[in-house]
Amino acid sequence: MGQVARNLCDHGDGLLRKRYLIHDRDPLFTTEFLGTLAASGVKSVKLPPRPPNLSGVCERFGGTLRRECLDLLISLNERHLKLTLKSSALVLVTLRKWRRG
Repeated sequence: MGQVARNLCDHGDGLLRKRYLIHDRDPLFTTEFLGTLAASGVKSVKLPPRPPNLSGVCERFGGTLRRECLDLLISLNERHLKLTLKSSALVLVTLRKWRRG
């Protein structure tokens, strides 16, 4: 997991360019992994145990993203896939009214 954390935090090609990483309580998030994130300036935020509605919201968002974007697309490379997912997620979050509660 240490190498994964270093790859995520890589300044040139890393995925984490944010200040926070929100994650569940999976044992894969070891102290080495979290320490590497902290050294690069990313704060780790653990989700509460068994949040009541979190799983359903994430599943619905992921399913919508898959159905409306990934099922209709042939990705050319990793960069193209990242760009497509980023723009599609932005559209889904800003233009759609997600039900709350």
